[in-house]
Amino acid sequence: MVRYNRVMANEKKQRVLLVVDADAGFLEQLQAEEQLTDLRTYCTSTAEAASQVLLDPGLGVVGTFVDSALPDLGWLSVVEQAHKSVPGMPIFLVRDSSLEVSDEELKAVGIRQSLGKPLDFKRMVDIVAPLAVGFDIEGALEKAKGNTDSLGGVSVAQDIAFMPIRADNFLSGTKSIFDLYIRIGTNHNLKILQAGDVFDTERLESYLKKGVTHFFIKKEVQETYLRYCEHLTTRLLTSKKVPSQVKVAQTLNHGEEVANFLKGNGLTDFQYRYASQFAYNVQQLFQQFNPHKNNVLNAFLSDLAAYDHGVGTTMIAALMAEALDVTSGYAVQIVGMVALLHDIGLQKTPELKHEDETRMSKEELITFHTHPDTGAEMLRKLKVMDPAVPHAVASHHARRNHKGFPKNIGATGINQVAEIVGCSDEFSRLITAKIKHPELTPLQLMDVDVLEGFSRPVADAFRKVFVT
Repeated sequence: MVRYNRVMANEKKQRVLLVVDADAGFLEQLQAEEQLTDLRTYCTSTAEAASQVLLDPGLGVVGTFVDSALPDLGWLSVVEQAHKSVPGMPIFLVRDSSLEVSDEELKAVGIRQSLGKPLDFKRMVDIVAPLAVGFDIEGALEKAKGNTDSLGGVSVAQDIAFMPIRADNFLSGTKSIFDLYIRIGTNHNLKILQAGDVFDTERLESYLKKGVTHFFIKKEVQETYLRYCEHLTTRLLTSKKVPSQVKVAQTLNHGEEVANFLKGNGLTDFQYRYASQFAYNVQQLFQQFNPHKNNVLNAFLSDLAAYDHGVGTTMIAALMAEALDVTSGYAVQIVGMVALLHDIGLQKTPELKHEDETRMSKEELITFHTHPDTGAEMLRKLKVMDPAVPHAVASHHARRNHKGFPKNIGATGINQVAEIVGCSDEFSRLITAKIKHPELTPLQLMDVDVLEGFSRPVADAFRKVFVT
């Protein structure tokens, strides 16, 4: 649940201070504080709710305080989402002594400052409130529509190398972690702030009044913070002190290669949220099987690469199923379970040195070609598993042009769930392979080489979602 204080009598758009804390008593204390400012304060106890606030285009989050004690390393999820949604926004970590992360690592993921408890609302406001620009931004932008004044000299750079930050969300008065630019023409960007320098209020206001609606940062710098978030997540998850339940929840933040590729190739924000929510729902369903108490499922969860691939496949399958009107609760659950667990059979086999079949040894090919049957048999032994799941897992590599395996499955033996997951599996692997081989073109390879092995409705659904 998200709560907020509306601290001004008027209904003008207000800046938002986001507080994410697992301590309900602390949130209640903040709600009761009387030292209010002209900031609207959102308080939530979950990373999921915090992400909704950060993704809301109607809100301008000017600062986030996140609790290191959030379940399932949720604070890292909040930090990562903040860097994606509101780059440059100050993030403060409310930490306890049990957090095994150094100040250097916190700085590397873009944390401005770590704070300990006791911490009251007044101190939080004292940190953030003086940094916000206090004037009618929307009015200034309206008046600036006819203003054509040049803001300075010209510096040439490729637009594709930059990403926008909404100017009316920018905080003045703090050291910027980015070099900051303004765009003054196609491929013409002017650097106006050096990383580490302070953007004072008057200067920020002057740009806003001149009609600047967005500042720009280099994508490569933002990606550095996101990569280090993933690195730190991996380091924490390898700790023996972290229980398997935490690994399950946090590795749903994996599948990022797939998500990033799709967003960069036309996936809308709505589709991304739908696919992410679908993956989250699959995790919630999977938890009902108590996987940490089952050796087979627990071994799968411990293999972060396998789980990462499962999540990426699940996100793709979600969008394909929706395009095929697979919307009934039961059918959707089966698609999700099969997508997540389709490669579980590889847990019982020696590790493959290559994913490319043309480079596999004879022994590796046997292992690879038998993993659908192996996985299906493993899942059949679980009494809690719906029989439709192992049935589809067994045939997710079968193809209607007989180029898949097992070879003894005819076209009538391949159901639609197996095809959806098989197609999603192929696409997910191509996207991941592109990381090591940037010259690969996953969409083109799917369209030319892969889709011919699937029924026309499935191939058309893929093209509808990802190609057209």
